[in-house]
Amino acid sequence: MIDPQPLLHLGFAYWGSRTLLAAVELGVFTELGDGGLDGEQLRERLDLHPRAARDFLDSLVAMGLLQRIGERYENTPVTAHYLDRRSADYLGDVFEDSGERLFARWAGLTDALLAGGVPVIPGAGISRLADPSLPALLHAYPWHLVASVADLGAQDDGLLAELNDRLPDVELLLFEGDPFTDELPPAQVLVLRHVLHAWNLPEKRMLLDRAYRALPAGGELLITDSLIDDDRRDNAFGLLMSLNMLVETAGGFDYTRADATEWLTAAGFRDIRVEPLTEVESLIIATK
Repeated sequence: MIDPQPLLHLGFAYWGSRTLLAAVELGVFTELGDGGLDGEQLRERLDLHPRAARDFLDSLVAMGLLQRIGERYENTPVTAHYLDRRSADYLGDVFEDSGERLFARWAGLTDALLAGGVPVIPGAGISRLADPSLPALLHAYPWHLVASVADLGAQDDGLLAELNDRLPDVELLLFEGDPFTDELPPAQVLVLRHVLHAWNLPEKRMLLDRAYRALPAGGELLITDSLIDDDRRDNAFGLLMSLNMLVETAGGFDYTRADATEWLTAAGFRDIRVEPLTEVESLIIATK
């Protein structure tokens, strides 16, 4: 008999996902930031109803998000580092946005697939995703050899803040205008972090054309996104990210390395190369 368990695990994977999101929203990991608490202490601090509090907390233990020593619950090293609101590397705001807004949009995926999208709420924008690839990006490119860097369309200044700490002599520009109508800054390096996938094909081509014109000869464009593998069968995260663009944007979609190479070549770029940053994230470098 063929085992149906993989299908069942995937079909009900949202149970675990929603439990994690609820834990972040309730502040479970922050309450445990100063040390372990027994179940009743933690239940009272979180103002949980007694009915399912124990099942909820033990579910977090079973999923590896908490550890229980005797009757005391404690954070794991990962949840202590990333999900305690007092941590400098807190990622919970991303999960809170997912629980409050994005989870509901994904519930409309079937309708979006039939209609080619969902109504985009004006001013809502794309959810700010965590950028675990930032440390790898800082090591993957010779930033010390450039005079100026502009981050185009970034939803945070993390890259420029890190570069400012490391290379105070490099001119750093955070572009917050409209990349389709406003003049792009004349920097030696232009960076598109998680930006290109948010647009439809004509907009993607226009953005790359404008970046090419703004760069000096020898300047470089850096693009980070979750590239879909060229065979479109291995990088599930990249493909799912493209579906995320379906429910979040008017025309955005993710793309393959071959797609990016074609568009960049058409815009005039040369010496196009791709380097992995994380298991699912890649860096594209293109030279003018």
